[in-house]
Amino acid sequence: MCGRYMVVTEGEIIEMQAIFEELGKRLDRSGEALPEKDTEIFPGSTTQVITENDGQIQLTPMFWGFKKWDNKGIVINARAETALEKPFFRESTLSRRCIIPSKGFYEWAHHGDGHRKEKSSDKYLIRREDSHLLFMAGICRRNEGVSEFSILTVPASPQMSHLHDRMPLQISNDDLTEWLSDPGAVGLLDGSKASEVFLSIAKV
Repeated sequence: MCGRYMVVTEGEIIEMQAIFEELGKRLDRSGEALPEKDTEIFPGSTTQVITENDGQIQLTPMFWGFKKWDNKGIVINARAETALEKPFFRESTLSRRCIIPSKGFYEWAHHGDGHRKEKSSDKYLIRREDSHLLFMAGICRRNEGVSEFSILTVPASPQMSHLHDRMPLQISNDDLTEWLSDPGAVGLLDGSKASEVFLSIAKV
């Protein structure tokens, strides 16, 4: 799963814009500026995500978590392999996808076997080995006047399966615009490309 991640800062905005320019797109921004220093984002926070609207790609502030139907809690992650089957996620997965830019996500080691596994205090930051930017796949919606997003997850790669059995679905630079606007991008939900990414795992 993904319960916390490191947000991108103002220092990465130019690099992100350059990535989209290479894809023939412009990344615009709205809302508040990105943080000046590394910041850990928690569920229930409002943060900047990348969306596409009428052909315009932009950074947009959104609330992390789909509020539940009974208003008792939020859903911060959705399983990519079943997102199209679940009524709660289906429409967002088909037509309201987003990208969560980050510098990495956090996970805690779990000890024990099977259902007895318990979360430890050992915290790790997982990043890409080949880049200090990591783009996580998300879905979003407008609910009671609030823009919300949830992060899609896939089975963990062999590299980090010793920490947790789930991880965020990563979107490669080449697939960013496809994920935002192409109906065929649901093919990325199987996570096969994400499993090819080499990760750096460091205890923090």
